[in-house]
Amino acid sequence: MGCTGSKNLRDNGLSYLKLGDPMPREGTVLLKGHSVRDTMFHEQDFIWRASVIKYGKGRVYVEDDFLQTGKVNRIRIQTPELRAQKLIHVGMTFGDLQAMDETWDIAWLEDYQLLDIISIDHPSVHYLIREKEKPAVYFNKTPILKTDISPASTIVAIVIM
Repeated sequence: MGCTGSKNLRDNGLSYLKLGDPMPREGTVLLKGHSVRDTMFHEQDFIWRASVIKYGKGRVYVEDDFLQTGKVNRIRIQTPELRAQKLIHVGMTFGDLQAMDETWDIAWLEDYQLLDIISIDHPSVHYLIREKEKPAVYFNKTPILKTDISPASTIVAIVIM
């Protein structure tokens, strides 16, 4: 494999691809030593392009915006190989996040059945957590507190936007 760059995520993206950068060209098959494929997402009335970058233990989705401007709008990390703040990674538990002594905003993403955890210090980085113990209806309230989330719940994706 070629040079893959830093394993540390930045608030604005990957070491080699950031928010606002041009999207990888359609048909790109290799990017920084990783295989790439194109795909399209369709949600409600919106369709947008994404480049799927394969890592050894998962994938990274680099997404265009709904207007298909050709610029990186969102990066979704679904591999434990990349880390935010040098230690936060997919697969970590919410208990591990709580131990970091940060202030978090918490939102319930009803359509995805996930909790969106956002650090006040790094608001462009979202940690998507799947609750392990409580039913989804439990989170149809505001505000959601840190104590509402089971410590064993895990990060399933890190989204930079």
